[in-house]
Amino acid sequence: MTKSKKFSKEEKAMVIIVVILAAYLIFMLYPRFISSPSVPGVETYDVEIIKISGCEDCFNIEDSSTLIKGVQGVVVENERIISRDSDEARELISKFGFTRFPVMVVYSDDLDKIAVDETVFTKSDDAIVFDRPVPYVEVDSDEVKGLIDMKEIIDGTCSECGSLSKMREQFESLGVMVGNYEIIDSKSEAGKGLISGNELKMIPSLLLSKDIDEYWWLTEVLTSVIDDSSDEYYTFKNPIYPHKEILTGKIIGKVDITYLQNSSCEDCFNITELKSGFQRIGVFIDGENYVEVSSSAGKSLISKYNITIIPTVVLSKELGDYDLIEKSLDQVGTFESDGKFVFRGIDGLGVKYQTIGGNNGN
Repeated sequence: MTKSKKFSKEEKAMVIIVVILAAYLIFMLYPRFISSPSVPGVETYDVEIIKISGCEDCFNIEDSSTLIKGVQGVVVENERIISRDSDEARELISKFGFTRFPVMVVYSDDLDKIAVDETVFTKSDDAIVFDRPVPYVEVDSDEVKGLIDMKEIIDGTCSECGSLSKMREQFESLGVMVGNYEIIDSKSEAGKGLISGNELKMIPSLLLSKDIDEYWWLTEVLTSVIDDSSDEYYTFKNPIYPHKEILTGKIIGKVDITYLQNSSCEDCFNITELKSGFQRIGVFIDGENYVEVSSSAGKSLISKYNITIIPTVVLSKELGDYDLIEKSLDQVGTFESDGKFVFRGIDGLGVKYQTIGGNNGN
């Protein structure tokens, strides 16, 4: 058996989760106005925008006003930003009850004609307000809230273990501000303390500070993927592969793949292309083996697993460790009594294949 190069240490079983979060973000991340489609001669609505500044790491309030300027029918007559320490800001705080900065206030004589998403904006008789930025400065304490602390616990001696470092980029792409990202070795005193304090069972593990609760547009989705068993940090329910079990030291998630093929069938599907498909859903392919159907090893596989269509692949029992994708795999193959997975969906790919006995299919 020959060893393959690692596809990527950044492949994760949480890929699907991140895609869901990204789709949710498109709908919820930034404040948005709902307006009529562009029609020649459409009625216009003059607005004035006042923004109260926040902090260097705070939500960029300019993103909100930029969207407003592009709304059909809305004409920004005046736009200005004021210091949160100014008299005018204090008046607005008193009037609207602001508890955080930055904020944006939109005035118009036509407020009743401008529809807004009230899950994002607050609309009163004389103004439309956006006061839900994250990160933000708390009015009473002047404390910055919403800066996330992330700690990745690794085993520096495990060259095969995956990495969670790209989770920072993925969270930042969702509008999350990461104030500190720290990589900590599991054998250090800090690492041992975090493992014990958060009841970690595998390495690598990622700890997420509970400031993430401030990001209201992510709350519903995150609830299903994070564990709240610790007082200080959230942990992710679904592991990355490969990972090391802390209790046993065993590496989990290293999968071998066997390609069962007939090299004499020159126009048959190149079965090695399935490798990248498994890798894209987070499977770590550790080793590859090529078996001809006419060989004794090939005949043994065909007989043992009742294989009727070639080419195909057989994956080692470690594939069963990937809980998140197991149900999906049941639709395209079978987990055998010895734990191995036989792919049986070639005839559904629209490619050239052979049936055992010599008949060809498309």
